[in-house]
Amino acid sequence: MANTFYTAFLSEKYKLLRNREIFGVLIAPMLLIFAISAYIIYDIVNSGGASAIPNPWKVLLGRYVFQFFYLLYPILVALFVYACCDVEYKNKQL
Repeated sequence: MANTFYTAFLSEKYKLLRNREIFGVLIAPMLLIFAISAYIIYDIVNSGGASAIPNPWKVLLGRYVFQFFYLLYPILVALFVYACCDVEYKNKQL
């Protein structure tokens, strides 16, 4: 069972190997969120704790940008699934 699943996974990976833009669309928001989180953690560690007056850029990022990406990510997953199905459909037509 696991061997069959692994073989199916490898075949899907091989078919999608040339579609790097699909993975780029999915990974870009995730990398941006991790980069901003790393910046916020780095700033807190270097400043010695939370300050009384928050940085307006960090407040803006935390309140609006992160929530936007949380709402956008399910749409990106749906587009990814559609693109994978489109590749599957094109491969069956060969």
